[in-house]
Amino acid sequence: MHGKKDQALTVLNKLRPAEDVENGTTVLEVEAIEQAVVLCEEQDMGRWIDIFRGTYLRRTVIGGFLGAFCQITGGQFINTYGPTFYKDFGLGDKAFTYALITTVLILVTQSIALYGYDRLGRRPIMILGSIIQVPLMIVVAACGSAKHPSGAKINAVVDSCIMFASFQRMATESPTYIIGSEIGGVKLRRKIMTWCIVWNVLGAFATTFSVPYLLNAPYANLHAKVGWIFAGISLASFVFVVFFVPEFKGRSLEEIDELFEKKLKAWQFAKAETSGIGAQIAMLEGATKHHAAKLDEEAMEVTGPKAEPSHVENIADKIERL
Repeated sequence: MHGKKDQALTVLNKLRPAEDVENGTTVLEVEAIEQAVVLCEEQDMGRWIDIFRGTYLRRTVIGGFLGAFCQITGGQFINTYGPTFYKDFGLGDKAFTYALITTVLILVTQSIALYGYDRLGRRPIMILGSIIQVPLMIVVAACGSAKHPSGAKINAVVDSCIMFASFQRMATESPTYIIGSEIGGVKLRRKIMTWCIVWNVLGAFATTFSVPYLLNAPYANLHAKVGWIFAGISLASFVFVVFFVPEFKGRSLEEIDELFEKKLKAWQFAKAETSGIGAQIAMLEGATKHHAAKLDEEAMEVTGPKAEPSHVENIADKIERL
């Protein structure tokens, strides 16, 4: 904290409940944070070659695949060529309406997902969303490639495209940026995030460049059959998330470094225990949140009709001391 430890403690004492100040929890928290800062400053922030060394190689591979899957599973196809795709089914006049519906649905699902990433974790939402993408693209391929698709089949194609865009954004696109910014830990998070974005851009370019050749004559002329390709890629994305993408919910960067050093399987990260600086900070912050919650419960009690004046004064005094 660059020689301002006392000032930091003063500020923290104002933010934390009086109980934490009295029992010395805030002092321990400041000391733990100071140790983490010193540790971070003492470390070499790393060179580019370091992302391919030690435990960082595993993180780099995960970040790169996440960045690529973000684009090549089919989301870029829907975003860029959706209107053209609808036009081929004779629905060109409704393309704008479908795009608007897609945007609204994405906003709704993303609002739910953003809450879920912190409450449930990244992995469960990514696993659910990526496996749902597979049957949706199969519907696009199977119904859209019929010689004379009925109105019901065309509607199924449109509905699947709209839902696919929502689940793809929830399962791969948003988590890519969340996990990409965490997975590098203290030392290489910026470089690995940059690596992730590079593969994201390459994936977007590959999809945007290749889809016209896949869809139209005189090239591959797959039309709706292109859905089989994206269904296969979505399945690969699902397998990758299940076996390789760890859970970082509630973890500090220091804890993430410690977990990778333990060489755990992806599904073991969520329940693994840590003991380093990051774990100490998380424990102290958890304790203060618990005490704050207790104070809130006491404050709620005074709103009842049976609250005693002395109890009200006690709560008011605690609030003033914050």
